Order: sequence, then C-alpha cells, then structure tokens
Amino acid sequence: MAKEKMIRGDTFWDETKDAVRGVPFRKAQHDIVIVGGGMSGSFAAYVFTKAGYRVCLLEKGRLGEQSSAANTGILQYSSDLPLFMAIKRFGKEDGRLFYEASFKGLEEIKSICSGFSEEVHCIERTSLYYASKRGDQNYIKKEYEALQDAGYPVEYLAPQEMKSRFGVDRYNGLLAHQDAEINPYAFVQEMLKEAVREGLVIHEGCGYRKHTENKGVQIVTDQGTLQADALILATGYAKTEADRYLKGMVERVRSYALVTEPVPEAWFWPEDVMLWESARPYLYLRRAQENRIVIGGLDEETDRLPSVRRIKKRGKELLHELKQLFPQIDVKAERVYGALFGETNDGMPIMGRLPGQTECYGLFGYGGNGTVYSSVGAQLLLDLIRGEKNPYEHLFRFERKKRRK
Repeated sequence: MAKEKMIRGDTFWDETKDAVRGVPFRKAQHDIVIVGGGMSGSFAAYVFTKAGYRVCLLEKGRLGEQSSAANTGILQYSSDLPLFMAIKRFGKEDGRLFYEASFKGLEEIKSICSGFSEEVHCIERTSLYYASKRGDQNYIKKEYEALQDAGYPVEYLAPQEMKSRFGVDRYNGLLAHQDAEINPYAFVQEMLKEAVREGLVIHEGCGYRKHTENKGVQIVTDQGTLQADALILATGYAKTEADRYLKGMVERVRSYALVTEPVPEAWFWPEDVMLWESARPYLYLRRAQENRIVIGGLDEETDRLPSVRRIKKRGKELLHELKQLFPQIDVKAERVYGALFGETNDGMPIMGRLPGQTECYGLFGYGGNGTVYSSVGAQLLLDLIRGEKNPYEHLFRFERKKRRK
C-alpha cells in the first residue's frame, strides 16, 4: 500500500527544526518494534527506550512529516467531549477517569519537555473556552461545574469579565489553567533524538506489510523481516494495513489551519491564552513563535484532502473569523493548509492489545487531543507489556462496548 499523503498546503512547524534520520535496514531481533514515526509512535519509542527496552521504529516516509507537522500544538486536558457529557455517556467514574488520564498525560509532556531544547517551545498556558452563541451559555456553565467539582483549576467568566480581561466579546466562558502550547514537530524530533542516544534503531522508508505471532512476533516489511517480543502499531490517521483493527470505530475528517505573518506585540490578547469555542465544528487559536498567530478549524467529514482552491477559500474564512474575534488585528496569512485527521465514534482514543493477539498492541490517539492521548497511550502500553495494571486500560481498549456520540 502506497504512503498516503495527509497534508496539502504550506505547513510551518516542519521548517523550525532539523529532522532525525534513520539508518539502513538490517534484520535483527528487538524487544519492541513500533510501526509509525509520528507523534504516537515517537512517544512510544521514547518511553520504551527510556524504560530499557531494545526498540526499533519503522516509518514508511519521513519522521513527523504527516499529521504531526499539521498539528497546531494546543495541549489541553479538556477533550472535544466535555467532561459533563463524558459523565453522562460513560458514568461518573469512567468519565472522570478519562479526564484524569488526559490531565496526567499533559503533565507528563511538560515534565519531558523540561529536559529538551527551547525549540520545543513547551509553555504552560491557560485556555479560554467561550460560548459561540447565546444558546451555549448553559453548556459552558455545565462544563465549568463538572470540571470544578472534579477538582480542576478552572474559573467561570461572565460576558463582561471575559470582555474586560481578554477583549473577547462573547456570551460567557471558562478558563482552564495548566494547559500548554508546544511546537509538535520539534517535540517529535527531540523525543526521537533522545531515544536514539539511548539505543533506538530507526528505519525510514520502511513500510510495514503484515505480522504473525509465533514465539514472539515476526514483522514483514518491504525491506525484509524483523523479529520482536512485541509489536506496536501507531500508524496514525493514514489508511494502512492496521485499519482492520479499527473497523467501525473511526471516521475521517479534514481540518484547516492558518499561520499568520508576524504581528506587533501590542495586537496580542492578554496572557496569551489559547482560545476555542463551543460550536461544532469549532475554531481554535493560539500565539506561536516569532509573534505569529495560528488559527484552525472548519472541519469537514470526508477522507479526501482538500483542493488548493478550497484551502485558499478556507484560509480567507479563518482570517475573517480572527477579525470577528479581535477587530484590532489586521494581518495576512503566511501559510495555509488542510490535513486529514481521525475521530472515534465514542470520543475516546483507541489503545491497548490488538483483538485476538497476545503480544501485539495498537496506539491510536484519535480525536482533538492526539498529543496528550499519545502520552497516555505510551505509558498504558508500557504497563501492559510489563504485565502491570493500568487504571485506564478498560476505557481505551479495542474491544469495548459501542458508545456512540
């Protein structure tokens, strides 16, 4: 199966950091073989290598070149599925466990980044989640109450306070503290660079074809065969041979993002909060390096990349939305792109042992919080392979009850 293209347009992050490169393929025995060199695969490679395993990472293309380069780098413990709705859908215990997993996963990312170069640009931020229309005011209040009741560091904002503090003229909002922003591409490269120092073997341009379990796992690639004690599939949103394990659980969406030219410091909103809204699909924006603004959204349910013409049209719409929110900002787009992502039909990522397998696992951080889910999933799989219990395993496993949105 040919490598599927996941992005069209001009991305920004992949020009901010030099990429790690792999070594020529050779047959070998490894403890862990990981398929996929994006965010999830790189996170797993980092965690397992740090834990002392002999790890080999396979990437069909280049490391971090697909969805990781399109990621807008907004890290939140809040999900596209609000906590109050997660509690309604899964029950209070599991709904809260879902958010607890994300909060801990985000804190782990911050901890890891503290030892990386400043290029990763991991900075703790506050998120402002605002009501897009009058009818969403109660939605925001319910989510604030659910988060506060669960002990998260949040504040409720009435319309007047939101406008006076942040210049946002909307109906109401909530502030979620202890979120973060990051350069996702640099983060992938820093994790891989550190893992290589610890012994990680990377084979680029090496496509996974199939695997069989027999006294370990035999992995067949387009360059030869590898033997491992365990296999992890972390192939992201692309259509791959791993799709059979995700059948009926995921759907594709395409999203758009825009990076502005540098703007004057005086144009930025107070506290550099990251913003997103209650509408679905929603808009989100953040400050980025070199005084730029990143704004994204306008998601569409399709598995096809947008045309260049549509990307330009959506870019104009994103600029218009930015102007509606902050009239003082008069700026041009420097880069606009569209990319394919994935969502699950119950709002939770998929990670755990592959159905019918004993030593083969999957890590699919589908949803609007993919980087945080990758953090959660890497630790979850480490626990499973070590034979240890993980409190979140039942939430995210492949074989779970159907829980529709």
